[in-house]
Amino acid sequence: MSNKKIFKKLYSEKINKDDNYKMILKSIERNNINMKKNIVKWISVPACLIIVICGVVFLNKDNNDIIYKPSDPIISGEKNYEIYINSIESNKGLAKFDADIQMTNYYMIPYFEFLSNLDIPDDFDNKEDFKAIYVKKDKNSKEYDVLNHYELWCRNTANNRRIMIAFSNEYEPLRDYFFGDESSKVSKINDFELTIYRYENSYMTTFKYNDINFDIETTDITEQEFIDLLVSIIK
Repeated sequence: MSNKKIFKKLYSEKINKDDNYKMILKSIERNNINMKKNIVKWISVPACLIIVICGVVFLNKDNNDIIYKPSDPIISGEKNYEIYINSIESNKGLAKFDADIQMTNYYMIPYFEFLSNLDIPDDFDNKEDFKAIYVKKDKNSKEYDVLNHYELWCRNTANNRRIMIAFSNEYEPLRDYFFGDESSKVSKINDFELTIYRYENSYMTTFKYNDINFDIETTDITEQEFIDLLVSIIK
């Protein structure tokens, strides 16, 4: 199941649309804002724009937090890591952003050195699909002229195994859903702390290392392949 289908499934199973709509309307009426027709709305945009669910955080009616169930530690003395996988049992919220996606090459990225050391599974046949993600400098701007982050997509096109590494030395990469809280179990790689999550066949994590912000998400790769990827970044 692709990441998009996973979170579409979470949205349909965990979110009561009618209750959320009524809650938003009530909030707006209290503030005397006449925006009822614009609360929940899909926007038609060119294919180059990322558009996801509207910029209101929706919460599960019965459980307003993600439920995390950390795994037993995965320990390696040789490579110096202690890994806990926090399993996500329900979704916390979705948000909206739009961005202009432009294809690029690794040599156009001024801090691309770490890319040459990535441990990507041998069966991946597409390892150099780079994108530059641009956003508007403010809500009134018509131009997408601020480089928010780069994305590297690696794939096995035969079976849809995928790795997405978003990174930036200035901003935190944009994402359309959120995870993580203080109850999550923290992992260590070479004494560097980070938190790892899993939902069904997807692993994901965000962290800042060597002044670069990372946001990594995978589909259908093994737990060990995910760990090996992180170890190849965090030296």
